Amino acid sequence: MALHIESLFALEGPNIVSFQPAVLISLRSSEPIGDWFVTRLKALAQRVGLVIGFVELNSQELSGDWRIKLECVTPQPAFVCAIAELLVREYQAEQSDDESWDSEEAIYQLQRKRRQERIPLPILQLQASCLQYHLPLLDLGDGRWQIGLGKNSFQFDQAQVLQNPAFQPDWQALGLIPIAVWLGDHARAHALNRLQSLFAQAQPAIQLVDQFNHTLARQVFADQKLEQALVGLEVASILRQGLPFEQSWFCAILDLPDPAPFCIDPAMWFDSAGLALALNTASNALAVINADDARTLALADYATCECVFVSTGSQQGLAAIATRREQGGRALFVRDGALYRAQGEHEEHLGDLSGAAPEEQLALLSIYLYLEHAGFADLKAALF
Repeated sequence: MALHIESLFALEGPNIVSFQPAVLISLRSSEPIGDWFVTRLKALAQRVGLVIGFVELNSQELSGDWRIKLECVTPQPAFVCAIAELLVREYQAEQSDDESWDSEEAIYQLQRKRRQERIPLPILQLQASCLQYHLPLLDLGDGRWQIGLGKNSFQFDQAQVLQNPAFQPDWQALGLIPIAVWLGDHARAHALNRLQSLFAQAQPAIQLVDQFNHTLARQVFADQKLEQALVGLEVASILRQGLPFEQSWFCAILDLPDPAPFCIDPAMWFDSAGLALALNTASNALAVINADDARTLALADYATCECVFVSTGSQQGLAAIATRREQGGRALFVRDGALYRAQGEHEEHLGDLSGAAPEEQLALLSIYLYLEHAGFADLKAALF
């Protein structure tokens, strides 16, 4: 009887399972062993000293095999993934009478690693306080921690807290920073490249990072001079790891690549893209949606803030914008090579974009709206 892992995601940030760290597992088996897997997972998690909750199991028969999907919430997703891998190896060894496999040794090694990485109680108490204040607690490594982001953060040594368990930072002085997001594929890359040239010398307190992820987030947000972050996100990274932040202030979804081979369900791909919009919830947030593509246009339903439609002049895009304008919404679009912005019945000609390819046009439209939203009037004037 066969069993193998189709996908295994340790989700550190807000994700399609939960806004908390979580695990998403997909197995393929010749037998319906979902209940056995969940029972063993819970038992081993308890032995290793892990907390898991909100466990959901779904088993589906496919062409004589079984697809077993399991999701759960846990503060230590990487450890739960390690247990899942251990269970698959255990099952395979039992089915093949492999006496060389030692489950107890593997469990002991996980327990040992868990003890080495256990977070001290005073830090856990600070973590609970951070949740109350809606602030992130970042592990910077080497015993260093940070509450808040960028210029609105406070950094401290773990030893400092262990020596004074009653330690409390000045919570009122801490906060987040504006995060502007470009999600997509080629148009996203065009946008980040153009932004890089615009801000190369003008704004040292702004960082631009494409292919943003959790590892880069800890580096970028640890800069205590940082006032704003402009980041490019890939759908694959959101699906695999979750979002590397909890809130953004600007989000442009310009194009979507086809689901990656590791994505077993296209709905998961779509929801991962929508998550970036759903968490674009900062005060005065703005969303930008490419109306030319039916897939990106459908993501507008995830937006909880004002949503501006953009188009390079396709029939579908201009039709969607016409409907949006009838509802009083804003739009920025190209028609016969000319750039216009509009709201309701009002329409204003801004310039000429006939020399730019559609992907470049999408990038420029999103950048124009970002610069307008951020108040960079001087840079906006130099964009076209």
